[in-house]
Amino acid sequence: MIEPQFTSLSPETPLSSARHVVAGSSDYVFPILDAASVWLAILSKSHFIKPIPRQLILVDHNELSQAVKGVGDLQIIEVLDHHRLASFNTDVPILFWNSPVGSTSTVGRLIVQAARNRDRTAPRRTAHGGADLRHAPTSHRNGHAHLRESARRSQ
Repeated sequence: MIEPQFTSLSPETPLSSARHVVAGSSDYVFPILDAASVWLAILSKSHFIKPIPRQLILVDHNELSQAVKGVGDLQIIEVLDHHRLASFNTDVPILFWNSPVGSTSTVGRLIVQAARNRDRTAPRRTAHGGADLRHAPTSHRNGHAHLRESARRSQ
C-alpha cells in the first residue's frame, strides 16, 4: 500500500539535518526527491545506525594535532612525510614513509621509484610539484636530486 503522507529529503539536506528529521519521524524509509519531486534515492533509519568505516592517510605531517578534526575516531592506514617524527599509536601495522627530503612531492617520487623497482609496469611519467623547492625552509640535498630527475623525466 502506498502511503500518501511521507517525509522526504532533498539531495541538498545536510546529513546532520537529515539525522534529526529521521530520528523524529515514525517513518522507516525516506525518499530523496529533487526540486521537481523526482525520486532520486532512498534513505532508511538503518543507514544512520550502521557505522561508516573511515580511513585516513596522513600526508605532509604525522602529528595528530595537525590532522583533521576527529582524527582520533579514524583508522590511520598510512603516513607519508618529510618532517620530524611525532608520537602516536596505531592498532595495526601501517606504511610509514618518512624521508629527510625537501618536500612531500619528493617523498611521493621516492615511493613511485620504489614501486617501479618492484613493478616494471608502473607508468613512466609522474606528477611533481612545479614550484622551485630548492630554497624552501625544509629543502634537503636529497630532494634536489629527485627534483632534477623528476624534471628530466617530465620533458
